[in-house]
Amino acid sequence: YMSCDWEQGRQKEVVRKLDLSLLWSGLALTFVAAIGLLVAPVLFRFVLDNKYEEGLAVMPLTMVGCVWFGLLAIANNYLWCREKAWLASLAVSLGLVANAALNFWWLPRWGLAGAVAATAVANLAALAIVLVLSQRLGMSYRRITWTAVGFPLVLCLGPLAALVSVGLVVTIGLFRGWLVGPADWDRLWAWSAGRLGRCLSALSGSSQG
Repeated sequence: YMSCDWEQGRQKEVVRKLDLSLLWSGLALTFVAAIGLLVAPVLFRFVLDNKYEEGLAVMPLTMVGCVWFGLLAIANNYLWCREKAWLASLAVSLGLVANAALNFWWLPRWGLAGAVAATAVANLAALAIVLVLSQRLGMSYRRITWTAVGFPLVLCLGPLAALVSVGLVVTIGLFRGWLVGPADWDRLWAWSAGRLGRCLSALSGSSQG
């Protein structure tokens, strides 16, 4: 959809969609990761028979790194639309180099925790590079979107704290119009009305047949 908008000269629509996608994905992935952290003790202690307790201990930071990697994939879309895929590849390459360097430094000192921290930091570095490069090329992010990018760190406070944090941000964001603006609501209602109309037409057609 973004490529189609870009090719048809709707660059502002690409910026709007990508900003909104990063915002909601940051919050949604954090929510899903928090649910995963709630289920994790059951999985590790009963299904895996307590064989990987060290893995359970580093799971919050592992989830943080995974969310950042997912946001990186979304953020790359702007560089792809601008036909600057080599910049996206450069950011990932620099992230891999940072990952290897940090693992060389932290792994002997902190073991598995060091490896997980190195991966999380490297993913964040690659994501930050993509966001900055995109902004230099015309992308625009709202402050709330930058907040959502860093929001996965609340997972380190525990799943319950993360869920409460997500709930508060979504509630306040919807109330103040940070997450969905008036124009977004209009688009949503128009899309819903169109879908409902198609469903009703299909049902009436099948009943007549």
